[in-house]
Amino acid sequence: MVLTPDTGTMHLAAHTGTRVAAFFISSAFCFETGPYGRGHTVFQVLPDCAPCLEARKCGFDLVCHEILKRRETMKSIWKGRDVEMDEAALFTSFFDDLGVYYSSGPGRDKSAVERKAIREMVRRYLGYHPEKIIIPDDIARIFYHERQWMLQ
Repeated sequence: MVLTPDTGTMHLAAHTGTRVAAFFISSAFCFETGPYGRGHTVFQVLPDCAPCLEARKCGFDLVCHEILKRRETMKSIWKGRDVEMDEAALFTSFFDDLGVYYSSGPGRDKSAVERKAIREMVRRYLGYHPEKIIIPDDIARIFYHERQWMLQ
C-alpha cells in the first residue's frame, strides 16, 4: 500500500495495482483525478470554500490544510467508517458499468446527488439500463451547456 497525496507517485502505484490511500485537499477531487482502479481509499478534504485553484492565492487561510492537521481528522482516518466528518469525506474506489467510481463513507459529500444524476444521464445516453432516478433540469442544462459534451 502507498500512503500519498495526489501525486504522480499515487498514479504510478495505482497503475501497477498497488493499493493507494490518498489525501486530497480542495484543489483536486478523486472523481476527477483518481486514483483509478478498485479498492483505493481517498480522504477528501471538503471545506465550504472548495473547490479552489492551486494557481491562485487562497483567500481562506488554507483552511483545507488546517483540516488535515486536526487530531479529530486523524482519528477519522484511522477509525474509518465509524466516525462522522463535517469538512471531509472518506471514499473507496470501485467499478460500475461506466468505469471507476467512488463510494462515500463517513463525511459530507455535498456533490453526490449531482454526480449521480450526471452519471445517470451518460448511462441513459449509452443505452444502459437506467436507474429509477429523476435527473434535475439544472443538471441537464449544465451538462449540455458545454460544446464538447454535445451528444447526438
